Amino acid sequence: RVESTRYSDENWVEASGMQTFSPFEAFLSCMYFAVTVTTTVGFGDVVGNTVAERIYCMLCMAVGVGVFGAIIGEVANVVTEDRRRFQEQRTRVGAAMMLMKSQGMPQALCNRVAKYLEETTRMSQS
Repeated sequence: RVESTRYSDENWVEASGMQTFSPFEAFLSCMYFAVTVTTTVGFGDVVGNTVAERIYCMLCMAVGVGVFGAIIGEVANVVTEDRRRFQEQRTRVGAAMMLMKSQGMPQALCNRVAKYLEETTRMSQS
């Protein structure tokens, strides 16, 4: 069953009881909200209620974002390195083909050399 939302004249400070918080607790509550929003962790059922819980939750969120960023960074590095190697190989084969054609070598030999260069590159990468 869905209950209707009730609106009141009570602002968020009053609704959360923050008017009774010390300045540090109020700051920490605001920071907890900001970190939760900016890390896109969301607002789940399990939340920090005490000062220690909120500090712990913010640290977990920050570590989680850092780990996620490191993983995405490593994946990007792997893809970039793979593309760089592929481009180097294409450049090397292209240069060899140009040299062989400028020397008037038969096309069949050029194709065999290109295939050899591709195979040796593949073997050295694995």
